[in-house]
Amino acid sequence: MYTFIKQHTGGIGMKLREISEQTGITKRNIHFYIKEGLIHPDVEAGSGYYEFSEEDKKRLLLIREYRNAGLPLAVIRSLLDQPSTAGFFLTWQVIQLKRQIIDCNRTLSGLHQVLDELPLHPDLDALYSITSGTEIPGASGAPYTDIRSDSILLVNRFLWNQFLPDGLVTEYQKYLWHKLNLTAEKVCPEDYAVLFSSLQTLSLPQIGSMLSQRSAHYDRIVSLSEEQCEDYAREMQRGLTALLENDSLLSFWKKNYTRFFLPEVKIYASRLSDIVAEISPFYRSYQEHINISSQILYRWYTTPEADSLRRSLSNKLRNYFDAELYRHGLFEALYSAGELMSRGW
Repeated sequence: MYTFIKQHTGGIGMKLREISEQTGITKRNIHFYIKEGLIHPDVEAGSGYYEFSEEDKKRLLLIREYRNAGLPLAVIRSLLDQPSTAGFFLTWQVIQLKRQIIDCNRTLSGLHQVLDELPLHPDLDALYSITSGTEIPGASGAPYTDIRSDSILLVNRFLWNQFLPDGLVTEYQKYLWHKLNLTAEKVCPEDYAVLFSSLQTLSLPQIGSMLSQRSAHYDRIVSLSEEQCEDYAREMQRGLTALLENDSLLSFWKKNYTRFFLPEVKIYASRLSDIVAEISPFYRSYQEHINISSQILYRWYTTPEADSLRRSLSNKLRNYFDAELYRHGLFEALYSAGELMSRGW
């Protein structure tokens, strides 16, 4: 669960009955949301009654609307505690709803076909014959490939959303974001398709945990000084050495190399990265610092001192690692794999 720091606005808070009337949410459900940690009202010292702030009210109204939209509570928690994930999770829900529409339309078509052939007074044999010949589909759960633009948008939300400014405030930024989504279809569509398929295999809480971890990682990298970039390169060096002794982590890397790590690194090393850098000064700083750290590590990696590590990586990760490619981006991906595995991915 994400940590939430409540902002106190001062003054007398609203009582339970008042907040229930203003939000249209039952007292019982409000108690449930408090128990689940979705809202954090103050407790009056003398009476023990809850006092709800304007921020609690906003959170309750958001919970109401997103429950109406069919989002599970785990996702709503991510939206409330990490609003920067909203673009990803709302795009995810749009895709699920479009899937349901496709399934419902197929079912309607099947039922209409039965009705068109159905006599006024069918017996069981006639009903069976007509219906079985129609094969009314259920919820298919089939891979969602009908609308490529949606799948590309979802992957872009996953890859880039936490780098973006708070709202694309200028028309030029909006233009660049549109350009990013269009260019992705031309530059590396296969990598986007692979990542989209991989995301479909994860639960939404798993993705929320990943986004939280990545956000903290990006903040850390952006905050590095030039000297600290060197420290981070040495940290990755030690991490890669330790990784070679971890058979579970090596298996995890191999299993997810072509379905996640490699396509992600290829996208980050493509010209799409330059478009995001133009949108986001935050991403430019991240890109600069991670490139410095990766280059420092690569220079060491090519020295005689690194012969043992190089041979070990070659032997244990044959065909699953190449330090030369993609701006040496596989160094960081490999180093970060342990964090992903520890989060149950």
